Amino acid sequence: MSRRVVLGGGVAAAAWAGLGRGAAAQGVAAVDRSLVLAVDQGSRRVLVADANELPWQGERPGLWGWSADDVPGLGGDAWWAVSEAKHRRWRGQRWLVVCATGGLAALVSFPEGRVHWSARPGGNPHSVELLPDGRPVVASADGFLTLYGADATPVRHAFAGAHGLQWDARRRLLWALGDTALTAFTVGARLEAVRSVPLPTPGGHDLALVAADPDLLWVTTNRHVYRYAIPTGTFLAAPADGPGVKSVGDDPRSGQLLTVHPEPGNPSPWCTATLTFTRPDGTARLARASLYKARWLA
Repeated sequence: MSRRVVLGGGVAAAAWAGLGRGAAAQGVAAVDRSLVLAVDQGSRRVLVADANELPWQGERPGLWGWSADDVPGLGGDAWWAVSEAKHRRWRGQRWLVVCATGGLAALVSFPEGRVHWSARPGGNPHSVELLPDGRPVVASADGFLTLYGADATPVRHAFAGAHGLQWDARRRLLWALGDTALTAFTVGARLEAVRSVPLPTPGGHDLALVAADPDLLWVTTNRHVYRYAIPTGTFLAAPADGPGVKSVGDDPRSGQLLTVHPEPGNPSPWCTATLTFTRPDGTARLARASLYKARWLA
């Protein structure tokens, strides 16, 4: 995808409000990176920026932005504290699955910004996944997963501290991360747990496939970053380890790691204005932002 294609898209493209004036980068080596997809709780927006154009400067360091507040009847309190955005492909098209702590989840076309589906599962949504058949699943930190279907009532599955979701295409399993366990589910009319392993440290937060190896999962907890080896069922040490990491991922284009973790003084105490890169190391800052998660848009 061209890095300029995303400037199209009607309301969504026009919604970028100049966040990040005075943005800067430090020590980020010149490598060919993918775009960055981030959620900013300060502006209540999902953002796309180009990590290849560092340092970010001027009025519009971002390429694209979307907010439920721009869609009549969709935003408001339910869009408070945007908590997740993932890029997925379905039916030959690009989509973003998004959710917010206030209770909203949605499937949005990218880059057009049209809402294809939305729901309010409630319970502090922290992650969402799109299954291959187009059904969304939402993880709510208050302790449940919600499976949606086109013609069926949403089905809830109790899961303590649900924070992360990741579809595993190789094994056709849905992985879910909670307070104390990483669990794999088969998906039919309901979710059926087929494997569950205790976390090495409590407070599971982020879950994602390792782009360089589909047999590994990124797992973050309150205290550490791990890689989980699916074939052996073991947790491995990971680069960019540290406490409180809200999101982690490796870029399939460059191999560089991208992490987000809270920084003191941010208006949202669980957020940051700084993206951290590893291998090669560096940071990029968006002034006045409150970023909760950031992922490679690959």
